[in-house]
Amino acid sequence: TVSVDTIPPLIERIFTDSVALHLILNEDSNCEYSNSTFSYGNGIQMTGIDIKEHTAALQNRFYVICRDIYNNEMPQIIIRP
Repeated sequence: TVSVDTIPPLIERIFTDSVALHLILNEDSNCEYSNSTFSYGNGIQMTGIDIKEHTAALQNRFYVICRDIYNNEMPQIIIRP
């Protein structure tokens, strides 16, 4: 039996504090962000490699893409804290 994961990571929680944006995903992943549309691999790496929780310094707008350890990539989202 072979089990194949084709489902991208999903964001379970988004919140901010006074200095950072925090993302919690449903599976281990890597996330990148930019202040405009981008392709994964060309963004700024968020903290946390192959884990569920990621952070980035707070700014006005985030374009975010996350990819799981099987290279399943979620569609780009825009977050305006």
